[in-house]
Amino acid sequence: MALPRLVEEIEIISASLGRHEFHPMEQQKPIYVTELNAPKPDRAAEARRKTGDEFWAEFRDTSAALGDPDEITHYSTTFESLEKKCKALQAQLAGMSKQLHTRKSDLYLDSRINERQEQKEQEWEGQMQAGRAELEHLEAKLARVQEDIESLETDIRDGEARAAIDPSLLTDENETLEEILLLRAEEKKDLLAALAALKRQRDEHVLESEKVQTSQSAELERLKLERDGLKKTILAYEEPVGDDASMDRPTVEARAAALADALQQWQTKLEIETASVTALKAQMQRLVETQAANGTRGTPHHTCAVVLQLLYANNGEMSKTQLQAEAAATGCDDAHVVRAIYALVGKSLVHIDRSLAEGIVTSMLL
Repeated sequence: MALPRLVEEIEIISASLGRHEFHPMEQQKPIYVTELNAPKPDRAAEARRKTGDEFWAEFRDTSAALGDPDEITHYSTTFESLEKKCKALQAQLAGMSKQLHTRKSDLYLDSRINERQEQKEQEWEGQMQAGRAELEHLEAKLARVQEDIESLETDIRDGEARAAIDPSLLTDENETLEEILLLRAEEKKDLLAALAALKRQRDEHVLESEKVQTSQSAELERLKLERDGLKKTILAYEEPVGDDASMDRPTVEARAAALADALQQWQTKLEIETASVTALKAQMQRLVETQAANGTRGTPHHTCAVVLQLLYANNGEMSKTQLQAEAAATGCDDAHVVRAIYALVGKSLVHIDRSLAEGIVTSMLL
């Protein structure tokens, strides 16, 4: 009979498991326990029973068949020891798999955090370089304006010296120079204000870049805490939901309905405000057109209306040179046009962008 051979194979497997040496099943000779006139075994079923619960059930039956079922034998204790070791190894393998998955997630999040910090540092560097270039451009432009002012002041002093000798020499040319000097002074104020703003912005960027290194650890800890919170939230959502969650549904629906009503009210209010602003803009445009068509030529109000009408006709944006030329073509004096532009700037109706040499005049009414 094959029973002694089966006992020998079980002892070999027990010794291998005791040494934690698992030999491949292909190297073990197949064990067949057959009886006289037994049907041909199913090879697929035999392959399926090599692992899992079927294997341990067959192993238990075999160990019980080798001894008395009601007594504790060497085979029954060997079976229990092997089963405990197998379950312990399976539990250890599951724990290691879970730990491996957690460490992979942590490494991925840490790499993403480092990439985001490097991207922020590159963006700050780009902003610093752009601000530095703009600051140098404004400083050069300010130097040119300062030279123009000094030249005009020299001309005025020469004119005053000649006027002290002969008052008739104080002509309209000196008055024009004084007006130009005032306009240059206004431009100088605008450039100084822009320069101060850029310096403040540069100082703020420098402080932020200095704080980056000191705040990296705190930022990393905050992101890790946020990551742990998200993981807990995901695990909470993955857990089965009890009956208590369904009881909160009416409250959730009521809250959603209240939010929808509030959103509708704000949308209605926004539409009303938008319509009011559109009506005010249309009324302002009609007033400008009326003043430009019927106002007294040469007056400040008429000149301002002509400037605004030209901006309306050009989608609210023109270069300063082009605006002066087109206003002069309508019959307005060039000096009056320049004063009208700066008067509108003072009233916040137009804005002059001095980043370009010509200067872009933009209407704030569109």
